Amino acid sequence: MTSNRRSAMVEACAAALGKQTLTEMRSVLDDYELSVASVGVVEDAHSYLVGVLDATPLSSLQGLYQRLVIAERSPFDGDGLKIFMSHLSDQKGLVDEVSQALRPYRVQGFVAHTSISPTAQWQDVVEAALTDCDALAAFVVGEFCASEWCDQEVGWVLGRGVPAVPLAFGAQPYGLLGKYQSVPCAAADPENVADSLMAALVAIPALHGALAEHLSRAFHDSRTWNFTRSVMPLLGRIPVFTPEQLERLTEAAEHNKHVYDCDVRGMSGLDWTRRFVGEREAAA
Repeated sequence: MTSNRRSAMVEACAAALGKQTLTEMRSVLDDYELSVASVGVVEDAHSYLVGVLDATPLSSLQGLYQRLVIAERSPFDGDGLKIFMSHLSDQKGLVDEVSQALRPYRVQGFVAHTSISPTAQWQDVVEAALTDCDALAAFVVGEFCASEWCDQEVGWVLGRGVPAVPLAFGAQPYGLLGKYQSVPCAAADPENVADSLMAALVAIPALHGALAEHLSRAFHDSRTWNFTRSVMPLLGRIPVFTPEQLERLTEAAEHNKHVYDCDVRGMSGLDWTRRFVGEREAAA
């Protein structure tokens, strides 16, 4: 991390802390084992906080920045897997439709042209989304490589070590993005693109923990038999679930008619779920 970037994080955290009461500030900083004993008596509280944060280990500073700054600016609401949709402006209609198709799976797609409030600082919100996302989906068309914005978005996320899924619309990923297997989407409609993206996401082991939570909730809240059938193979790709998540699946199979009445190749949704939960419990 450059010194300028660290200084900017320090300033942003100090400004955010300065808006809190002394009790709130100490509560936050106690979580990072930082002391601000003199903040209530010094003449320039902001400079004092900057001094404290300047001496903070990088890992603690990054945690504070995520909590105090990114969480406030992030367009994600925290309820679902967070996907940054990198795309050209003329694709915004398609990308927005794909984002909407993902919502029943409890997956949030950030689409810059529709996710940012008109009063928000555009670049701040984009940076917050890039910093807060769980994965990136790149809508790769022929002109994608000519976009400085798309290049920077991909680079930012890959620099964080966050997974990326290239969706190929008649073009192939390139550069660092080229090491990821692309998903052919040239002739697909938005719902099929969303289905293909879900299949790619659930194949990424690093996302299994989050997807186990979000997909178990999606299954529990299913409102159609077709959606229940679409979630089942995704759940099947995840090897480990918590006891609470398995209980949630069982509850759905016992009380949600769109699960227990769902026909799965001649098997009821209730029987499918009981078998699935039994297999996961036995493997635990």
